[in-house]
Amino acid sequence: MSSIVEMINQIFIATEIVLFNVLGLFGNINFLCLTYTKPALRSKSSYIQCALSVSHIFCLLFELPNAILLFTGIQLKRNVCFPAISTYIFFICAQAVIMLMLVVDLFIIVFFTTFYRRIDNKTYTFLMLLVPFVYASFTVAWGFVMMDDELVIFCNPPISLHPVVSRWWSMSNVALNSVTLCLFLFLMTIFHCRGKKQKSDTRKLMKRLKVSVVVFVFSWYMCTLGVDMFVAIGLTGSVLVFFQSNMVFFALLCYTQPFYVMLWRSSEYRIAFIEMWSFLNCVKSLKSKAWLERTTRATTVVSTIDSMSSIIVMSNNIFIATEIFVFNILGLFGNVNILLLTYFKPQLRSKTSYIQCALSVSHIFCLLFELPNAVFLFTGIQLKRNVCFPAISTYIFFICAQAVIMLMLVVDLFIIVFFTTL
Repeated sequence: MSSIVEMINQIFIATEIVLFNVLGLFGNINFLCLTYTKPALRSKSSYIQCALSVSHIFCLLFELPNAILLFTGIQLKRNVCFPAISTYIFFICAQAVIMLMLVVDLFIIVFFTTFYRRIDNKTYTFLMLLVPFVYASFTVAWGFVMMDDELVIFCNPPISLHPVVSRWWSMSNVALNSVTLCLFLFLMTIFHCRGKKQKSDTRKLMKRLKVSVVVFVFSWYMCTLGVDMFVAIGLTGSVLVFFQSNMVFFALLCYTQPFYVMLWRSSEYRIAFIEMWSFLNCVKSLKSKAWLERTTRATTVVSTIDSMSSIIVMSNNIFIATEIFVFNILGLFGNVNILLLTYFKPQLRSKTSYIQCALSVSHIFCLLFELPNAVFLFTGIQLKRNVCFPAISTYIFFICAQAVIMLMLVVDLFIIVFFTTL
């Protein structure tokens, strides 16, 4: 695979890591703060969710050194990389099982209610987190045993692990994820059969967890399944590494989403979040909004297709917004450099280069005007045409101009070939 493609891919992945760290750390830290400061939000389930947030915080933070290595192009040997991120691998293994434990928690609430009420929170949380701890510890220990000195192109979990251990890690994750999905679908069927007989607190938990599981399927499940699928179809070498490394997008989505799902699906968390940040004027004004108190319609059975559609739209918005940020970094760097090189290097100046400069200026404006669109995609804000169009009329001017400038570059070449003396 060409070095240019690899470099662009590395910059793209590194930018994704930085962006999702901002969103993910904000969300997970807020969840921990809300659980700590709001006794009404504390429960056995929320403590398990806190463990998931802690795992996701570690996962996000450990991706940052990888982003630096990607930006700089530094490559490490496995016996240097693996010890450095072994803590990350521990938490990345733990969070996959904790997601299963959240579904098991709901299973216990539904079928073993008496046991759930009698057992104290600390003992229950300890028992639920014991399985993730054992699984994560085993995987990391095996990784140390099998560690060698092979040079790895990316210092991330699937590649830093020895291929044998990496295969075990990906296969076991697919198995765990499949169990999580099957158990949740079983619980959804039970809720459908029981209807409104189910207690309101359990319905609320089911409603929040439903979206988390769907996002989980489209994020972590997709990540681990993709890593294993690329091996199964016979990819090897740098091509395999290229595709496996791009699965980090789905992993980052998994680390980031839980808190935002809580805000979307739970009026209790929305109110608590606004109260905690009400010292900011821009947040204080939200306290009177009607949507703050409105919880999404709680029915016992919510269409899985509708949930998946919502998540697909949300995931697509995040993906497009991330693309906008990434290509802004690449595009602005490239186009600004064309202008600087043309200005500082007289030997590069020509009729063609001046037209190319005009194209670069147009592309700079086009890229910059995509940034507000990225913000709207992240926030879900929608505008009327009479507000939107005037705001981006300059963008439309340059997007039209650049299309014709591209034609003029071809016409320029035509003139050079057939009308040289002109």
